Amino acid sequence: MFSRETLQELFDFTTFTWKTYGNSVRRMAPDAIASPAPGSDWPALRNVLFHVATSWDNWLRDRLGYDEPLDATSEAVTSWDDLREHRDRTRGWLRRVIDETSEDELHAVVQPMWKGTAAEMTVSVADILGHILLHERGHHGDVTTMLSQLGATPPNIDYLTYVFFKQRQAKQ
Repeated sequence: MFSRETLQELFDFTTFTWKTYGNSVRRMAPDAIASPAPGSDWPALRNVLFHVATSWDNWLRDRLGYDEPLDATSEAVTSWDDLREHRDRTRGWLRRVIDETSEDELHAVVQPMWKGTAAEMTVSVADILGHILLHERGHHGDVTTMLSQLGATPPNIDYLTYVFFKQRQAKQ
């Protein structure tokens, strides 16, 4: 089970990684985000980044009944800034859910999953939020591999790197 504090920390960690990716992407050629990457299962870097951003709103909508996602497609993404509006809106939804959901609601078992299968279970809002945040982390390897294949130096986005910069910022 995820505590609110843990969800907030994971949220902040994903903020750090997204910002770090942005720094790398902005240093690349303007068309690199939409260019094919040899050997990747993703058509282009924009596709994996868009998936990371849109999987949040799909889960918030489909599992928790929140707002509809933006009407956007990965093909419309031609720059890092194109991703920002969608990502910011989705992150705003997620931040509100983490901050405004009562403790009882956050940990109540509310969502049936995989009904009628051997994996059938119920999960809490906190479990779904944790899944959303960890899902993004699961794609970090895809993003860093694609950055490398497109000629960029992949950034260090390990959790302890995040902790280092967080502690350094707190000392200032």
